Amino acid sequence: MSTAAERDHRPGRGIGDRLRELTGEIDGYVDAVARSLGLHRTDVTAIGTLVSAWRRGEALTPGELSRRTRLSAAAATALVDRLERVGHATRALHDSDRRHVVVRLTDTARRASRTMFGPLNRSYAQALAGYTSEELALVERVLDDLIEATRRASVADADEDDATVDPV
Repeated sequence: MSTAAERDHRPGRGIGDRLRELTGEIDGYVDAVARSLGLHRTDVTAIGTLVSAWRRGEALTPGELSRRTRLSAAAATALVDRLERVGHATRALHDSDRRHVVVRLTDTARRASRTMFGPLNRSYAQALAGYTSEELALVERVLDDLIEATRRASVADADEDDATVDPV
């Protein structure tokens, strides 16, 4: 069993702590934005998810939006209904597979997204300005690996009592 001092100096320990802190800060930012715009927190999260998918050229079905936002199918349906009512999204047939419906952002939603996430994006750009493109590429690779590792992890894995693995 390792001592507290040994645990504090393990490779990667600080990364996990900082990611948890960053997640908390992002959650707080999203909550504040949602309140200021009179939206549900899940609406802001969904708009961010749809914007990210749109930038990558992906079209999300309501089911995929449900999966990415961790909402039940019924909750995702209610979410898309709300976004449609306020003019932030529409349902449309998929461009290449007309059997599927996708959720599309409206121009209103894209403008709202700039209002929601513009200050955060500008702050991030300022914070990252001092890094080289090589350093940023490494950070992106590490984050991609951690995102994938998080997707692979399951609640059952988290509940296992494995004394050989200390949390990062």
